[in-house]
Formats: sequence, C-alpha cells, structure tokens
Amino acid sequence: MEVVRPGQRITGEVLIADARHGQVSLSLKALQQDPWDRLGADLGDVVPGV
Repeated sequence: MEVVRPGQRITGEVLIADARHGQVSLSLKALQQDPWDRLGADLGDVVPGV
C-alpha cells in the first residue's frame, strides 16, 4: 500500500470532493495503465498461460 504524507504533492484522479467536510478522495491507481490493455487480446480471444 502506498502512503501519502501531509503536504506531499501527488497526481491523482478525484473520486469525491466533499466541500462541506473539506475532504477529497483521490485515486492514484486510476492513472496507471490497465494491465489487460498491454496483453493485446480482444474479447473472445483464447490466450494460453501457465
């Protein structure tokens, strides 16, 4: 699990912004490439594996 410290600058995708409570929920994972995209397989393809 990745830990973010107060005051640290990060890049993330905003999931929820709650102005009433002064809270913002961010996703760091949303900006990472989907590993299934790198596979290069299409829906219905049979991919051999171990």
